[in-house]
Amino acid sequence: MGRKCDILYIHSSQNPLEEEGVKYAYVPVGIIGILNHLRTRGYEVIGINYSVEKSVDPNYQLEDTLRDIEYSVLMTDLHWYVHAFGAMYVCQLSKQVKPSVPVVIGGYTSTIFSREIMENFPAVDYLVAGDSDLPMEQLVDYLLKGERDAEDIPNLFYRKDGRILRSQDTWVQTSLDDIDFVSVDFFDHSDRLCYTTSGGVTRKLSERWICIARGCKFNCGYCCGANRNMEKLFHRCNILLRSPEKVAEDFVRLDEMGIYHVAVTHDLQMFGKDYYREVFSHIRASNVKPGLYLECFQLPTKEYVDEMLRTFDVDKMLVALSPISGNETIRRKNGKLFSNDDLYEMVEYLQSKKVKVQLYYTVNLVGETEEEFYDTYWQMKYMHLAMGMGRNNLLYQRVVIDPLAPMRDFEGIQVEYHTFMDYYNYAQHHAREFQVTGFEDGGAMTSAEKMELYQGIFA
Repeated sequence: MGRKCDILYIHSSQNPLEEEGVKYAYVPVGIIGILNHLRTRGYEVIGINYSVEKSVDPNYQLEDTLRDIEYSVLMTDLHWYVHAFGAMYVCQLSKQVKPSVPVVIGGYTSTIFSREIMENFPAVDYLVAGDSDLPMEQLVDYLLKGERDAEDIPNLFYRKDGRILRSQDTWVQTSLDDIDFVSVDFFDHSDRLCYTTSGGVTRKLSERWICIARGCKFNCGYCCGANRNMEKLFHRCNILLRSPEKVAEDFVRLDEMGIYHVAVTHDLQMFGKDYYREVFSHIRASNVKPGLYLECFQLPTKEYVDEMLRTFDVDKMLVALSPISGNETIRRKNGKLFSNDDLYEMVEYLQSKKVKVQLYYTVNLVGETEEEFYDTYWQMKYMHLAMGMGRNNLLYQRVVIDPLAPMRDFEGIQVEYHTFMDYYNYAQHHAREFQVTGFEDGGAMTSAEKMELYQGIFA
């Protein structure tokens, strides 16, 4: 006898058809909150992470799951563009197996390309564009209880009489405090979710992400989550911030679950001293010392680092900095607003406090001259020789162009990815195809030349 549920949620990998198709196993925190809210309303939810299932059983077939579970709604996420193919694969496979079951999708990327997705993929019955928490609740009520009409559900694309329609109402989220971003017990093999990574599923250090906020005040060149896109996509310019008490509660819950690294979606420093001090104070008052993975949007201050050291287990701390380039002009152009001297001082300070540090540099910076590249090369070499940073701490990576990234406006760039289908096709490339980036950077040196010199730093 198969299982039953109201909502079957499936998180795809980048390309489920690829032999090693377990890339990008992370589940977005937003959908976890939405599904937990639906559960509080009495709906039965089963969650499937495709990559996790493949890690448990290499012969796992998603089609078998769709046949074995009796479900009334199929839901999947399209938050990161790397899932453009995988998410559509899930939608189409569900329609093949159970044609009458409605298919629902939402997320950041589906918001950007909402109409194009609806026009090109008839397997998608409903698409929520923008904030999804209330619209998803109302949509499920409509599908399973017959409450309200589709046209009255805000932020919704839907089909009627062969036409693609969009509801007239717009809804904007105003609070994140009542959302449960932590509970994942509705997933099959939920104990393995803490081992999901961009590369698949590991059995190394456990990690879970918690939501701090929605939105950003910066406009980093490579990121479509830039501040300038907030009004267009979500009808707000402000950052929606969770209360310090709720953030601290999530840290404590995850620490009590034995999570090694609690990772945060936003750098707490960007919200000011009063905010991060209050978060840390609440954590300390709970008499726990969690681990922490922190991606600093800019450079941390020494005061911020000291507050972290009072709050978190230094042996389970990892701080990631993104200088992007050793050239300060290029760095500032890409949204990172600190000098080389400040970078050196902060790395030395973190190391003096026994904090593990990672530095991220970008290979394919737009319009980078040979001289500017060597500013980066010599900086990385200095970090290796003088500060003892190895390959695992000193990372030199390409970027793929985000759909609405500010770098699209940079002089000298030739953008190749514009449509959803561009990203749909990109996601089918093998993950190791280094040259697939969606743009020509116009730099004076090739990525291959730069990578060869980078590798030589550690020879």
